[in-house]
Amino acid sequence: MLISLLLCLIPAIVVYTLVRNYFLLPSSIPGPFFARFTDAYRALLVYRRNPHEVHLALHKKHGNLVRLGPNYVSVSGSRGYTPQIYGIGKGLVKSDFYSVFQNIVNGRRAASLVAETDETAHAKSKRLIAHAYSLSTLVEYESLVERTTLCFLDTLESRFAKSSASENETVSGNANDSPTCAASDNDHDKLTATTTTISPGRCLDLAQYLQFFAFDVIGELTFSRRLGFIESGTDVDGIIDAIGSNFSYFSVLGQMPWLDEAFLGKNPVYVKYFRKSVSSPILIFAQRLLKGRLQDLEKGGGGDQKNQDADNSFSRPDFLTRFLKVRKEQADGDEALTDGQILSYLFVGVPFIVSTSKAPAPSPFSVLFSPFFLISLTTNILLRWVSLVFSRRHVFSTPVPIHVLIFVSIYSKYRLTRPRPLTQNQMNINAGSDTIASTLRAIFYYLLKHPESLATLVHELDRAARDSKISVPCPTWAETQESLPYLCAVIKEGLRLNPALSLPLERVVPKTNANNANANANTTKNNVGIGGRGGEGEGLALLHEDGTRTFFPAGTIIGINPWVFHRSTHVFGDDAESWNPSRWLSDEEVATKSMEHSLLSFGAGKRSCLGKNIALLELHKLVPAMLLKFKIELAHPEWEWTVENAWALNQRDIEVTLSLR
Repeated sequence: MLISLLLCLIPAIVVYTLVRNYFLLPSSIPGPFFARFTDAYRALLVYRRNPHEVHLALHKKHGNLVRLGPNYVSVSGSRGYTPQIYGIGKGLVKSDFYSVFQNIVNGRRAASLVAETDETAHAKSKRLIAHAYSLSTLVEYESLVERTTLCFLDTLESRFAKSSASENETVSGNANDSPTCAASDNDHDKLTATTTTISPGRCLDLAQYLQFFAFDVIGELTFSRRLGFIESGTDVDGIIDAIGSNFSYFSVLGQMPWLDEAFLGKNPVYVKYFRKSVSSPILIFAQRLLKGRLQDLEKGGGGDQKNQDADNSFSRPDFLTRFLKVRKEQADGDEALTDGQILSYLFVGVPFIVSTSKAPAPSPFSVLFSPFFLISLTTNILLRWVSLVFSRRHVFSTPVPIHVLIFVSIYSKYRLTRPRPLTQNQMNINAGSDTIASTLRAIFYYLLKHPESLATLVHELDRAARDSKISVPCPTWAETQESLPYLCAVIKEGLRLNPALSLPLERVVPKTNANNANANANTTKNNVGIGGRGGEGEGLALLHEDGTRTFFPAGTIIGINPWVFHRSTHVFGDDAESWNPSRWLSDEEVATKSMEHSLLSFGAGKRSCLGKNIALLELHKLVPAMLLKFKIELAHPEWEWTVENAWALNQRDIEVTLSLR
């Protein structure tokens, strides 16, 4: 019976998909041929780790609008598109790409601010914690960032600088091994760390150590404790590698979110009978600290500053303290924070589903013909067919056999048949660490590849230090803004050329949109669209610079890829694909402000990154500190770095040598 049902349904769905996409949709939106029929095309690009490069090439070939899926359009080329898609009040909401981030807790979806697709729920959650990320609180976090920065500098000096200690000396993960590192808390509160052998003068894997810095500085900001990456010089408990695997999972599955819902993380049968919950070291660490702070609160801490001892955990200016204070102040309100919400805000809403088993993966044949897989597949087909027939909306974009093949290939590469949640909802730790590390790598790489730019920045730093305009080796945030304009330009250029998140920022076109008010009265023969309708009320009438509009019907997924958009000559000049920090120092203030408003490194609109100010603080602290302390040179100047895109850009092959200045 089951096989007969599949044999009847699959051909019908295949025929419907082919007819709808090939005969009913106009060819006004150009793009790859196979993208008209299946979302597997864009999933394959992400699977191959180079979607940003392919997207850029497609926009160069086809123009501002490129079809990347049956119901999916990438937009680029004009600064006027950003407010129309991401502007406040436009009504476009996050797509189901972000639903893959969500976890299942007690049988229900649990989303962080990043993964929340419900705008009302997002606004309510953001209202509780937004003050902790505001620009006014930035100065309170500076001491925490500086503490980790100084520890990072001391560690690099002792392990890699040519004039450092003798070879074969051993440095343990003990934070008390140096005066600077001793600024952090006791070692028993750190994650498990191993020892590292020093060899002064050897090559430094800068890409790896910048990741260590990013993790530990987020640990300081979140808990007032580093996580032990810098001191140990290792990937503590394999956390970084595990997070990389998790990004591999949701970046690919996010292109076809129904796979996650039907077969993997969100399938209720799978969640109930197959998914095993194994707590990660970070989550255990966070739970232990939260429990300790709650015990302090019960003893009377956290309220009156006069009653706090110097060592009272509630006197620390970290995120955990702020969230606990919010809960205390609103204990009797409807919006009081729970322990689960606090952990959710401390982490990012990503369903870190990855197997840590060393055993061989089961054969794909056994998975495809298991009762679990067949029941899930049949249920999914029936539900989507009913939805398609009654709503007359295009919800099943790819023939089932192709989906199955994609599922098998992903399963084979990432071993997704034995998933587990690595953490609960990780916001600061994962989102903050990966994006900051990616940006830092890019800034140092481009500086080292452009000696004239590096020399200009070093000269600015030396002159400011000589004139006592900045603190050495760690300038303050205020000093960088007042006395280091070229440094600020370098950081902006790094954010432009290397936006850490380099897949389209997806939004779903609503039934009504503010952009359509004038479009309805000015429909012309030049107005074209996916649905072949111009200026109708249900959808988005995207205005181009030439005055024409392209209509996207409700339900269309559109988005701008920051990597592509930041290379638009119309927005950033004829040299948009080149490293040129001086573009940000132009005397034309209007043009410079326009470029700043066009940056999508932290998103745009009301869903822009809440931690933007914290990220900028970290960048403005470490970059000058490194260049004031060390002379940095590429160990292999002829090498090009390796860049892989699994939503977050990950770079490798940046080996350098250090010498003290």
